[in-house]
Amino acid sequence: MWQWWRTAHPITLPRKSPSPLSSNLGFTTTGIPPFAPSSIPHLYNTCLPKNNTISTLTTIMDPPTTYPDLREHLDALVTSEPPIELDVHLVETFTAQLTDANTAPLIPTLIPVLSAALTKLQTDPSSVTTLLLRLLSVVTFTDILQFTTSEQVQTALTSPSPAVQNLGLELLYKATATPAEAGVLASWTAVVKTVVTLALTARDTGVATKAAAVLVALLNVDTIEHGGAGVLWRRVFGDETVYCVFYGMTSWKGQDLGGRREKTEAQSRMLSLLESLVVLDFELLCRSRFEDVEAKYYTKNADTDGGYGGLLLYAATKMVEEREDVMMHMLLLEFYANLLAACGKRAWDFLNTLGKVRHAVTLAVKPEEYTDDFLEHGLLQSKASEFVARMIEYFPTELDVPYHNEKLGDELLVVIKKHLKTPYAGPHAPSLLVLRSIPPSWIAGKGVIPLVPLSPPETEFLRTIATLLPHQPLYREYLAKNNEMWEKLIHYASAPALSEAAVAALDVVDRVSAAGDWGIDEVLRAPGVMQMLVDVPDTFMSSRAGADTGAAAWRVFRRRWEVAGAVLGRLTEGNVWKSRLERRVAMGVLGKREGPGAEMATMEL
Repeated sequence: MWQWWRTAHPITLPRKSPSPLSSNLGFTTTGIPPFAPSSIPHLYNTCLPKNNTISTLTTIMDPPTTYPDLREHLDALVTSEPPIELDVHLVETFTAQLTDANTAPLIPTLIPVLSAALTKLQTDPSSVTTLLLRLLSVVTFTDILQFTTSEQVQTALTSPSPAVQNLGLELLYKATATPAEAGVLASWTAVVKTVVTLALTARDTGVATKAAAVLVALLNVDTIEHGGAGVLWRRVFGDETVYCVFYGMTSWKGQDLGGRREKTEAQSRMLSLLESLVVLDFELLCRSRFEDVEAKYYTKNADTDGGYGGLLLYAATKMVEEREDVMMHMLLLEFYANLLAACGKRAWDFLNTLGKVRHAVTLAVKPEEYTDDFLEHGLLQSKASEFVARMIEYFPTELDVPYHNEKLGDELLVVIKKHLKTPYAGPHAPSLLVLRSIPPSWIAGKGVIPLVPLSPPETEFLRTIATLLPHQPLYREYLAKNNEMWEKLIHYASAPALSEAAVAALDVVDRVSAAGDWGIDEVLRAPGVMQMLVDVPDTFMSSRAGADTGAAAWRVFRRRWEVAGAVLGRLTEGNVWKSRLERRVAMGVLGKREGPGAEMATMEL
């Protein structure tokens, strides 16, 4: 997609002299008035020249009432030796007093002293960084470039404080506003490299998540589709010093991060990051960029790699030690499923060529062929089943493809029936997930749907029949073997104590009624269903019932009311139940038991 750099193309920015109080973390103050207290009247009663400050500044008459106290405190904090303690309450009060109208004029004088204060703090700097972010919220990235440099942003990103690192990342996020601003960062090599490093290895999870989000957002705005020139893409994937970070931080042959936990955490973050990046440019990520760099971390195999290379091949097949770490193996299977969801056919071709589709299918239907560990069977089968379900959703024709001497669909039904026939067994979530993903027409007449039990009330079982019964042949097949279905569903739906199972039972009513004319007819004929929907629920709760119990009951009552409204919308004019449902729906979730006519309306229902 991109033409890679042969030579560097730096974007030159004007150099500025730092304020004496800015230290190595502060923002530059070229052309900004001194921030002595005497400058306050000047700031609020005259228009600052455009060449002295950012373009968005305005003049206001009323600064926050705590401004003088804050300035005096910050000046003392910066100049005192030893440093005085930060007045967090004062900073937070001042931040709360800021408005869109009075924020901009404060930027030239407050940002330098606040950034200087960060270097003096011995305690949590969150209140100061929050104030800085509030001040910067009214300006653009281009404005920010007038009083900061890449070196200062780099210092913030490498700070030991997560709050300061987040400040640096928020500044960079402002560059996502336009392709031109994002392109500026292409010349900030050290900053880009640090953002990639933080996304993979930051000690603070919040910082790592934000760094990844900022990187993806910047690359997104730099795409051709958004008017970008691809300069940041060339910095990230065409600069060897940046590109090697992806491998060095995640490979077992790379940098020592302190232990196995840190390395596997970096690997999991790598998988998550790639899930977002493949949407932007799948082809770029599965092609080699610097083969000499890649060769340091993994060996390519022409017979099994199918001509693929780069970060995607590395992450999907080389990075994780599957046999050594079952949790990372589960994350890898989840990664495969997410690739399918993000990129469809391209991802399926990629995974199928690498043998990962067959690998996932084997774990879903015959996990014992991969490992003898019974615990690992369940863990891996669960994630593999998610992949298979996703694959069937996107590529249902795979059901007719033989994977182990018989069609995949037949293999799956064998596994599903085995678990459904196991006496006294609870729901086997992986096999039920796969069952719900198989097209109903493929299941009909194969004797699997009648095996789904209704008793005891299990949410997974109810969810499964809610998914499949709207298909008329499956509905008939199920009802023929479970003739008490509607009675049980009404019982569950009328029991708020069952919570999730009650909601799932109501979902069955909703889904069947939405299946077409035959579906609404079945609901109307089903004994007791319509009466349940028009009845006002009994809201009596024991005084011993806790908040959780009350919340669960409310969810059931609300869902019951929603289903009543949905069924009402599917009834034809003149139906005897229509007026009764209209009154019930108008009464609200719990029903209006007070006011003129309310008692009579309830009796009529």
